[in-house]
Amino acid sequence: MTKIYLPEELNSFSRETLVAVILSMQDQLAQLNTNMERLIEQIASANNHRYGRSSEKLDVIAGQLELELIFNEAEALTETLYVVEPAEEDVIQVMRRKKKGKREEDIKDLPVEVIPHTLPEEKLQEIFGAAGWKQLPDEVYKRVCVQPAVYTVEEHHVAVYAGKDNQTIVKADRLKELLRNSILTPSLAASILNAKYVNGLPLYRISQEFLRNDIHISRQVMANWVIQCATGIWGPFMITFITGCTASMCCRPMRLRSRYQRMGGRRTVRVTCGSTGQERDMGIPQSSCMNTRRPGK
Repeated sequence: MTKIYLPEELNSFSRETLVAVILSMQDQLAQLNTNMERLIEQIASANNHRYGRSSEKLDVIAGQLELELIFNEAEALTETLYVVEPAEEDVIQVMRRKKKGKREEDIKDLPVEVIPHTLPEEKLQEIFGAAGWKQLPDEVYKRVCVQPAVYTVEEHHVAVYAGKDNQTIVKADRLKELLRNSILTPSLAASILNAKYVNGLPLYRISQEFLRNDIHISRQVMANWVIQCATGIWGPFMITFITGCTASMCCRPMRLRSRYQRMGGRRTVRVTCGSTGQERDMGIPQSSCMNTRRPGK
């Protein structure tokens, strides 16, 4: 414990002793101030721990990543930055007058069906009486009508004839079909190809559209139709179109290696050879074919 000096004792001290006493007292005061500050901090921390808000209610927790930086990083990082807003520009909309005759131009290629609207003679007599009447030029207006697709079933009856001796049976000629023993017709195939490859509809939507018209055609059936038509009917035509040769004019069959065959395999057809450019594209030497006549000669 620090000694307490009386006034008489302080008066009897020399100058050097008084300086030493004052310096000692300054050190003690500084130490007391430091201890007091630490004590105040400890009391505040204890009160905050006991009576303060829980960590779940704090806006910012030291050492923990903020959720705003996770889900809204761009806006959170730019809140403190000065962002130059773009200048607003007034867009002046130019009102153009409607071109005269545009409606007629839009529907000029459609067939026109004239539907007259007249009044009966009895009503005209009732309105005009004995003074009579005359007909002025008609008031004409146009409307565009759409006829939905109509699906019908063609039932073909092929006549069968037999001789009285029951030895000879003859059938009437029947139309050529795309696929044997199939309900597929050229118009039905065209509608499927148009919906699939022109309008880009998936087979499921095409099947559902048929189902709404009481036609049950599955996706698998339509896919098989397209594959069979492509390989069996349009395949030789595509080979002839790609190679530029005429079918069934060569002396012997050859296997072409064209773009079509790289997609679907090899196919044996008869073509007209002789063109150097075509032979190079097909990979066929000119000496492999007996028909060396140049096209156009």
